[in-house]
Amino acid sequence: MEAFQGLSRQTKLLICYALAGDLEQLPIMTRDRDADELVDRGWLEEKTSRTIGVKNFSFPDKVLDDLLGFREQILSQFTEEDLERYKQSKRAYYPWLW
Repeated sequence: MEAFQGLSRQTKLLICYALAGDLEQLPIMTRDRDADELVDRGWLEEKTSRTIGVKNFSFPDKVLDDLLGFREQILSQFTEEDLERYKQSKRAYYPWLW
């Protein structure tokens, strides 16, 4: 949980979005920087994508287990409105994914 607290707001919102939606994979546009911090820390792994301009990511099992263990604490960091605004901001750029 301490490591989560050190992440940027956008990165935290991305994790919350994934946890709230029980998403196993996160499709993110190549220009989107929200996943960069997680990739750098080894919290996300890039998966093969067949869509040009989109990268697919997933959490390694150990990371996912840790996040799920703190799921309620992590989700309590933001309101449903915060998550909806985050989702809408993404949808504005690539509505077919979000």
